[in-house]
Amino acid sequence: MVKIKIISIAFGWIFSHSLIAQTDTLTIQYCYEAAEKLSPLKKQELLNQEIYELSFENHGTSYLPKLTLNGKLTYQSDVFAIPGSTMIGDFPVIPKEQYQVSLNLQQNIYDGGIAKFSKVMEDSRLQMNQKSLETQLYKIIEQINTLYFSYLQLQESEKILQTSLDNLHNQRKTIEASVNFGVILKSNLFNIDKQILTIEQDIISIQSDQNAIAQILALWIGKPIGVEVFFSIPDEPNVEKNMKIVRPELELFDSQKKVLESQKGINNIEKLPRFWVFAQGGIGRPNPLNFFEIEHATFYLIGLQMNWQIFDWGKVNRSKQIYQTQQEIVNTQEADFKRNINMALSKQFIDIEKLKKIIDKDKEIIKLQDQVVRTSFSELNNGVITATEYLTELNALTQAKIKKALHELELSKTYISIYTTTGNEL
Repeated sequence: MVKIKIISIAFGWIFSHSLIAQTDTLTIQYCYEAAEKLSPLKKQELLNQEIYELSFENHGTSYLPKLTLNGKLTYQSDVFAIPGSTMIGDFPVIPKEQYQVSLNLQQNIYDGGIAKFSKVMEDSRLQMNQKSLETQLYKIIEQINTLYFSYLQLQESEKILQTSLDNLHNQRKTIEASVNFGVILKSNLFNIDKQILTIEQDIISIQSDQNAIAQILALWIGKPIGVEVFFSIPDEPNVEKNMKIVRPELELFDSQKKVLESQKGINNIEKLPRFWVFAQGGIGRPNPLNFFEIEHATFYLIGLQMNWQIFDWGKVNRSKQIYQTQQEIVNTQEADFKRNINMALSKQFIDIEKLKKIIDKDKEIIKLQDQVVRTSFSELNNGVITATEYLTELNALTQAKIKKALHELELSKTYISIYTTTGNEL
């Protein structure tokens, strides 16, 4: 079984590490899954389960017999004696050197339900620990969102700049012909060349930033991300204003309340009596059950024992109040968490409507600016305007396209953020 497990892990590792190498596309969902699996926190799931199983077994031993071995060796300054016993005759003299070795057996009969509630407590504590872990792992999603969309912004900006650069190269040929025919001055060609170098410089800067983000994201997902990898823009998910909130924090609050409820149950048991049977057998000198038997002697006793704390000075009631107060604290934390989530969602839905309107305006601006650029290029070729004036309009078009792309990515990120905020899967 161990060999099979090792082989399965090996094949899984090879498959996962070759995934990006075999494809040029990276998705945000893949980054979520890979980052969570790679997180050192993920190992805590198995550790929490191991602690639970060991604790559960410990509680299961409460109804098993307890066997202990006791021993005692003493020398006493004085011993029990009957006054005037020397006048009676051969009366046994209890030795001052004494020892006792005994084997003790104790069997629980009724503990008020402590063992039962302790097992319930372990179940609740396991759920709380696992939900706490899920809450910590969920924070990875926010980190991935930030890195992934930061890279997308650079990717889309580079794409637009590269298109602008390609167009400028083609336009340079037309302008060069106009210069050769003496229609426009050669200085206009120099301005075009300078703009080409400026765009190439911007692309180099963007690529450097992309590489930095890719290296950080690669550490999260555990795989190198080459320059040939294309980051896929997430599809626009279907969001509704009444989406159910299923964040792991809510399940953590529930599990915390269950743990406190279990503690209250154990606390109430403190008032109940407990019964157990016991047996003791051993050897001693003198016989602990008969001091007049001064030589080495065996002994035994069996019995039924009860323990019942009748008055505890209000300790149980105060403990109950503590658990109730702690539950109220958890309730206030849960209410505050839900309030913050609802406020965040409200803002996100407002942002969506705002971005949609802005993108519509972006489209209109690009359409008009594109017409301005076409007219300016024609005027440049005819010597009506200079290259500087044309490049001003061309830069305005490029920036308008970049703004539109960034607004669209911001809209996409907001849609994804709604799913992140509510805890729903894409």
